Order: sequence, then C-alpha cells, then structure tokens
Amino acid sequence: MSANRAIWLTTGLMAASLTALLACASRFDANRKAEEERIAGILRSYLEDSDIVDNSLGEGETHGMPQYIFIEPGTDYLSKLRADIKALKPPELVSGQQFLDRACLELTKGTRFDGKIQINRPPQRDTVNIYVLRRDPKGITQTFHGNCTYIGWMNAIVCDAAFLRRMLAEIDAYTEFYDLSWFIDAQGPIDANRTTPEMQDEIRRQLKACFLLWIIGHEIGHAVLHYDYVTGRSKPIHLHDAGFLQREQEADRFVAESFARHQDWASWFWLALSEIFQHEYRKHMPPDSLNSSDNPNPRLAAQEYLSIQTSTYDLPLVVRCIRMLCQMVAVLPKLDLSGYHNEVNRHITVVEHSEDVDAYLLVMTAVLLILIAESSRVWPASRRG
Repeated sequence: MSANRAIWLTTGLMAASLTALLACASRFDANRKAEEERIAGILRSYLEDSDIVDNSLGEGETHGMPQYIFIEPGTDYLSKLRADIKALKPPELVSGQQFLDRACLELTKGTRFDGKIQINRPPQRDTVNIYVLRRDPKGITQTFHGNCTYIGWMNAIVCDAAFLRRMLAEIDAYTEFYDLSWFIDAQGPIDANRTTPEMQDEIRRQLKACFLLWIIGHEIGHAVLHYDYVTGRSKPIHLHDAGFLQREQEADRFVAESFARHQDWASWFWLALSEIFQHEYRKHMPPDSLNSSDNPNPRLAAQEYLSIQTSTYDLPLVVRCIRMLCQMVAVLPKLDLSGYHNEVNRHITVVEHSEDVDAYLLVMTAVLLILIAESSRVWPASRRG
C-alpha cells in the first residue's frame, strides 16, 4: 500500500510540475507574442511618418550605387568597367535601397529567410525587416545613434540613417587610397591614386557598396543565428555579455561565408573593406604619426600600436572592421598569406571607457570638494576657539 502511495504521489508531483511548466511556457509565448505585436505596431507607425523613415538612401550625397556585385558571379566586371570608362559610357547605377534589396536577397540565400527580406515596408513575421530611420522616438533600441542594430522582435534591423549617410559621405570624400591595386590586367596593377577621376568615382562607389553590405550583412547574421538569445534578454547586447565576442564573430563569419561562395566576390569585398579600414585607422592615430612621412604607407597599421577607447554599447568601427577582415581570412586563408590583418589586430588594444566609471568619478570628486569646503570652514573656527 505504501509503495502504491509513493507511486501515486510521485506521479501526481510529476503531473503538477509538467502542468506548471506548460503554464509557464504558455505565459512566455503569450508575452513574446505581445511584445512582437507591440514592436510591429511601432514600426507600422514609423512607416506612416515621413519625418522618421528614410526612403532616400543612395540619392543626393551618395551619388548612386553600382549595379554590379551579386548579379553575375564570375563576370569580368573590372575589364568591362575599364572599357566603359574609356568609351565615356556612363556607369550603370541604382539607388542605395535598390542595391540593398538585391544584395540582401543574396545574403539570405540558403537560410530560413531565403527570399524573405524587405526594407522600409510593413513588418512581416518570418521575414527580415530592415528599417532606415532618422530617429527612434519610441526607443525600440537603446543603441540607435551611430549604429545598425538587430532588435530580435519581428526580426527587425534598425539603422540610424544619419550614421549611414555620414559614412557614405566620408567615403565619397576619399581623395587618397592606401590599400588599393584594384584594376589588374595584362599591363599590371593600376594605381588607384593615379588613375582617372572617373575610375576613382567608381572606386568610391564600390567602397560604399562594400560598407553597406558589411554593416547590414552583419545584422542579418544576427537575425539568422541569434533570434532566441536577443529576444530572451531585457536589454541590448553589450560588451560585458557572456559570449559577446563569440556572437560578434559568428555574425562576421556569416558575412564572410556569404561572400566565400564566389572567389571574385570575396576578393572584392576583402580589398574594399581593407581600404575602409585604412581610413578608419587613421582617425585614431596620434597627430605626430598622422603627419609623418609614413602616413601614406598601407602597412603603417602593422608598425604602430594603437589603443582604442570603447564603451559598453559602442564598439568603434575600426575595431569591428579589422575583426571582420580577420574573419574573412579565417574563411579564405589565401586572401592574406602574409598574415598582415591578424598582425594588425594584435597591435590594437581595446580599452573600455565606461559611462558608469565617469559618473562614479564625478560623484567622488563632488564629495571630495564638499569635504574640503567643510573642513576649511570648520578649521578656522577651531583655531579661533
């Protein structure tokens, strides 16, 4: 009888535990659906406000984007480009949004989002929804400014339009090139600094295309790989998260493997990103090094040791760029047999500049000043006594 009671008691406890777990799972699913609907509602409201959503990427200051990249793999595009320029034939251009529409479809091939990606359109489930916004008044991401962020809910990627425009404008302003021997043919490499203005315009367009593919592709990588992790958190991903570096490497590797499907794409992307890195690196150089005769040297970054300040939610572009290049080499070692980018990565030290530390120091300084003032008031009174 006692044995039967024990069995019935154990069975009852297991049933109660299972019921409790199912109830918790049901509440979790309900909460998740509610949050998805809340974010979807905010995104729909943003699309109705022309002061918030930016549909003009690639127009105005960006001067159009190249038609080629993912359209015809294996095409000898560079030879065609040289012939067109020599014949004074205008390059085939598309808007930034048209370019991203095509490129993002390629980046999601073979994933659960294959063919399911859209930009600045009403959010759909099981689709990567990308939004280029001028502002984020409802605060759906705490890391909006100067960034593109995968927020998890509705598989949405939110980009600060000002950040994208600033970077595209900076690339448009490049007047010197460091890493580029772009156009190699039977006569050998053509120096990008000594070629025609038309060719330099095309180089800048290619660099802008590379930048957009890298930034958006990285966030698509998070969407493909990290939905459960991101939506299971109560705050944005930041540098102190356990496994932060691993997840960033995984998103970069997703981009690298997307390009590795075609060797010509991979070579183009690696070389373009190398050039962007050279410019970002020089933003952090000490003035004396920047003004030295070594500045034009593309191997300068391997000769210097650089300390880069970062904060909890902000990893500087130069650090992200060199880490992406290292992932490209990890996927396709033949891209850099010299080990240059891995050497540069070892020469860059990331030092955290925490807002919390700043606040603590400010408070402690204020306390110290109050104590000094109080002691100076009390001390003369004690002398008089």
